[in-house]
Amino acid sequence: MGHEQAIASEMNAQEAGFGFAPNHDETARLAFVGALKKFANFNVEGRVAKLFDEELLPAHIAKGNPVPQTRKQAAALIEDHPLYQLWGSLTFHSQNLMWAAVQVSTDRTLAAQLAQKQATASS
Repeated sequence: MGHEQAIASEMNAQEAGFGFAPNHDETARLAFVGALKKFANFNVEGRVAKLFDEELLPAHIAKGNPVPQTRKQAAALIEDHPLYQLWGSLTFHSQNLMWAAVQVSTDRTLAAQLAQKQATASS
């Protein structure tokens, strides 16, 4: 992120009422996590859906089995597939990374935010 973008980001955060913006390292960390989540939730999840619709479900029906009527029944068709397991792992861990990344900014700014609120409340 360039200097101008960092200033714009800080201004946008102020305008949004947050009172702070992620610093350079926090912004980079959040960008990485955002890209990972996008990959998991769009690219990989899309491939999982295609796998289910175009391969697993037709093979299941071709064996004379009924179309799944519940999520539990559908999950049974896919839960052992490595792509589904990869998607689940990426989704779980990317969310944990997101919480950790946001916590860094929160920890860095919490004391100043509380002081500002206390100053505003006593004015």
